[in-house]
Amino acid sequence: MLEFWKKLFDTSDFPSRWHCGNWSAGHGWLHIASDTAIWGAYMAIPAILAYFVLKRKDFPFLPVFWLFAAFIFSCGTTHLLDAGIFWWPTYRLSGIVKLITAVVSWATVFALISVVPKALHLPRLSAINTELNEALLATTKSEDRLRRVFEAAPNGFVIVNEKGVITMANSACSAIFGYSPEELTGQTIDILIPTQHRDKHPGFRAAFHANPETRPMGHGRDLYGHCKDGTEIPVEIGLNPIEDEGETLVLASIVDITERKRSEQTLAQYTADLERSNRELDEFAYVASHDLRTPLEGIENLSSWVQEDASELLPDESKRHLQQIQQRAARLKTLLTDLLDYSRAGRLETAVTCFRVRDLVDDVLVMLQPPETFRMDISPNLPELESVQTPLRHIFHNLIGNAIKHHDREEGVITIDCLEEDDFYRFTVADDGPGIEAAFHERIFLMFETLRPRDQVEGSGMGLAIIKKSLETYGGTISVQSAPGEGTTFHFTWPRTLVF
Repeated sequence: MLEFWKKLFDTSDFPSRWHCGNWSAGHGWLHIASDTAIWGAYMAIPAILAYFVLKRKDFPFLPVFWLFAAFIFSCGTTHLLDAGIFWWPTYRLSGIVKLITAVVSWATVFALISVVPKALHLPRLSAINTELNEALLATTKSEDRLRRVFEAAPNGFVIVNEKGVITMANSACSAIFGYSPEELTGQTIDILIPTQHRDKHPGFRAAFHANPETRPMGHGRDLYGHCKDGTEIPVEIGLNPIEDEGETLVLASIVDITERKRSEQTLAQYTADLERSNRELDEFAYVASHDLRTPLEGIENLSSWVQEDASELLPDESKRHLQQIQQRAARLKTLLTDLLDYSRAGRLETAVTCFRVRDLVDDVLVMLQPPETFRMDISPNLPELESVQTPLRHIFHNLIGNAIKHHDREEGVITIDCLEEDDFYRFTVADDGPGIEAAFHERIFLMFETLRPRDQVEGSGMGLAIIKKSLETYGGTISVQSAPGEGTTFHFTWPRTLVF
């Protein structure tokens, strides 16, 4: 064996193939040309396989490809040696190459045996093509659907890349700025930014890409867009980052808020006018109340003096007239006071305290001092509130006072109760007096409305109107339930929690 390896490249022991047998030129060159052509093809095949394997490292069964390439390379080498033996009888070297070819061939066979079952489980190319076509069709439909949604959206939409270039714009955006989608596509977003702010926008854009998140643009600032005709319009812009093949795009939604700004300005003007009007009304009510009160007090005093000085000289009719003058003056003073209270009823009191409604009602009864013949039935259900006291005190004072004042008998029963509802307390003030006809249930809450002549019962007809206005100011309501001869029940609601 050692002698064999020493003479591996020695050709002296063998004749060349041309001298071994009766070779004709045509027959010999046929073998030489065929073996050389086979060798050339066998060299090209492993080269192509090696190129494929190096480019597609993700392809399955790569070791089999390398074995197959080595097998073909060794086979091609045996054909090259067979062609050369016609001149150089390297039979020893040819045998070694054939041995290598045999080993590689069987290694390839065993590798294929282990790989074929796995390869059989791979999907067929037709199935893969079908799945790919279906996926492509679904993707195309999805893209088409998204494009239709993008185009049909009522808000303006533009998609901008990291360089600030507009890649897409919809028709709503065109309607806002006056450009066609084709005119916007490929332009930088600066075309829609007012000139005085364009130099700052690259910095804003870089800051957004450094921390991309869905958020409104220019929070706390008024934003304006630059239209094709050079005008500037107020806009609201929302920014949404979109990842696309490693690049962060920005989907900007744009809303023209020109009409909203105009409405806000109109509303602000209306509010200012209303506040000015309310101030003027308050001033008028205050001035009228005080300026008219002085001459009324003068009339009241003068009539009283006349009555005192000429009491014995005046006839009974004149004395009655003087009393009527004093009554009318007192009634007018009460009316002026109630008018001033009504003008103030709509003002919010914000001094919130914690108190028991039962204590508040007791204080009201001390002030009213109802006749001893009246019985007060006060429910233990009256709650403890964290609220404003003054408006609620005035409401109970007015309702209980009316129940006493308008009662048709010397004795009576007044009931005060409360029920808890979801967001409100429903209070009840009921009496067993003469009752109110249904036709007057709405009118009694109007200004200057009284059910009995003022000569019989003193009053301005403002009390219930003031109550209704106060309750509405704090989100409450009031209603009446009554019929002649069945007494009167007032229900009013008061919020559990005040919202200012």
